[in-house]
Amino acid sequence: MRLLIARRGRTEMIEAPDPVPSEDEVLIETAWSAVSAGTERQAARDLSLAPSALLRRARLGWDKIAASRRGRGWRATLAKIGEAAAKPVPLGYSASGRVRAVGAAAEGFAPGDFVVAVGPGAHHATLLCARRAFCAKLPRPELARDASAGALAAVALHARHRAGLDGSADAAVFGLGVIGLFMVQTLRTTGCRVTAFDPLSERRALAVAAGAEAHEAPFPGVGAFDAVFLCARADASGLLADAITLCRRRARVVVVGEFPLELPREAAYAREVELLVSAGYGDDRYAAGALPMSRLWTRPARTVAQNLETFLRGLEEGRFSVEKLNPAIRPFDEAAAPASSAAALTFYRYDGRLSARPRLDLRRDAGGGPGTLGVALAGPGRFAREVHLPNLKARRARFRLQGIVGHSPLGAREAALRFGAVCATCDLDLMLRDPEVAALVVATPHAGHAAAAERALAARKHVFVEKPLCVTLAEWMRLAAAARAAEGIVLFVGFNRRFAPATRQIAADLAEERRPRSVRYTLCQDALPPGEWAGEACHGGRFVGEACHAVDWICALIGAPAVEHSGATAAGAAGAQVRFADGSQALLTVRPRRAPNEPKERIEVACGDALWILRDFTDLEVRQANAVRARRSFRSKGHGEALDAFAAAVAHPPSGGDPFGFLASSRLVLELDAALRGTRV
Repeated sequence: MRLLIARRGRTEMIEAPDPVPSEDEVLIETAWSAVSAGTERQAARDLSLAPSALLRRARLGWDKIAASRRGRGWRATLAKIGEAAAKPVPLGYSASGRVRAVGAAAEGFAPGDFVVAVGPGAHHATLLCARRAFCAKLPRPELARDASAGALAAVALHARHRAGLDGSADAAVFGLGVIGLFMVQTLRTTGCRVTAFDPLSERRALAVAAGAEAHEAPFPGVGAFDAVFLCARADASGLLADAITLCRRRARVVVVGEFPLELPREAAYAREVELLVSAGYGDDRYAAGALPMSRLWTRPARTVAQNLETFLRGLEEGRFSVEKLNPAIRPFDEAAAPASSAAALTFYRYDGRLSARPRLDLRRDAGGGPGTLGVALAGPGRFAREVHLPNLKARRARFRLQGIVGHSPLGAREAALRFGAVCATCDLDLMLRDPEVAALVVATPHAGHAAAAERALAARKHVFVEKPLCVTLAEWMRLAAAARAAEGIVLFVGFNRRFAPATRQIAADLAEERRPRSVRYTLCQDALPPGEWAGEACHGGRFVGEACHAVDWICALIGAPAVEHSGATAAGAAGAQVRFADGSQALLTVRPRRAPNEPKERIEVACGDALWILRDFTDLEVRQANAVRARRSFRSKGHGEALDAFAAAVAHPPSGGDPFGFLASSRLVLELDAALRGTRV
């Protein structure tokens, strides 16, 4: 497939592997995609090398930079910022075309349907995967060009819904780019009287053609409008003051574009103005992982699909007109060339010539000498790029990186190029059929771990699964059966903390000790960013996803079967107790926040009169009879050492159904999670 990207403020056309739809996605052969000149210029600006833009893309603030420097050093911290500077971004978010394939859960669509797709995945590309919830079927194929502007129209429809206007209202629109012009049409379809403001005369003419009264600048006046929609990108805070001045009492100001929200209190207070922010194409645009909707919300929710369907009906009935926006049309092959900024709306036309590219070959081989283990990595996300892929690259004497498998074609391609893989693909089964691939490293989001591992075991590939092994007991049972059936094949879980140098030091100190041990493990979880997938229930939640490290570490250190366990929650914290067959016991406490300078993980291991205190696997203190006997510092948390142990296990596969105890500790994690939630596994 061909894909348009932006990198360091410039656009370029690249080749990428064909995407493969997940269960709730639709694979589309693109016919048209829409371009809002202002939005795409902003995307290029966001990829500039300005320090603020770099730190935002690297997900770093000054406090996190300082913490990264302390924990990883300046070189690794600067490398992370450098990666953010070079990372490309696919352009586009609104397209239409013919359905080529559908996922198992993408009900309502079939190959051959013409659809409009918006949001994540709906890029400027010859093939695209879009979420089923962000697609709508076209009433007839002839609407494909105009329908490809669906995202822009849906933004306007969502903003009108947020304002809750009826047909008798007076509304003003500031800014007549594509969204502003669609805002005019949207308001006119409900019978609202619309006044629009924009400094460009050609944009004002388009608004007049759509039925609005248009002016270059706000006119003197007070209390003229029931709602004002700010659809422009503006740097002048005075424009918001102008908008509020034009409001009637208890009017609504809806921010759609990028406006500085410096509210002029006196004017807003006098009118009791309600300030609303409208973001996205519908009420479910940010539903995954988002905060619940306020109970004060009384209007029925409008989904992205419903807004798209409203737009399509409006096109069919003539209530929406893309022609009134005077769009420009360009062949997609010319998309990387600079375009005229005169047109507010541009359509890319696709020629329909497609050549299958399920695998993008990038080099002849991945280096490594005879006897190296050919590996593929599935899930080249941030953690894999920061941890697993650099560790694999540093161990070329043991590993040979054959391929990268990613859901995102661009993500797979860029990771393969950066880390020297032979190829990139979105098709896991294709990679598992490669005879050069002997092992698979699974680093996908948690919900995909079990399925990928099960498919790899069925293909008789050794598997290194990043934690957790699975997120449900049903998955655990299937994996346990698959591991038994794949005799001689290694199933390994990335519980790196049991391989950390600090852990090995404690284990060496305890090697000759036969008395029971007592472990107190405290884990403080940092707050997740809004919408972060790791907090979603489908990925097992945070206990399964993070505290699994602690449970496995305790099981590995004690080395005896768990015979009894219990768990309870209070004030947002979770506590679990485990008793082992040798008389050892452990207390695990998981807290939802930590104090400044408090370690994320603090472990105390007591045996006889000796006490080992470990903080974040970097600082180890050993006490004997209440006196400090030794202090040691470490840098590694065991990620590289875990890969070394995996390579050694593949070279000499251990016997037994669960030689490392990974299955036992993973099941204990699920049982403790159920106890904490008050359910049964």
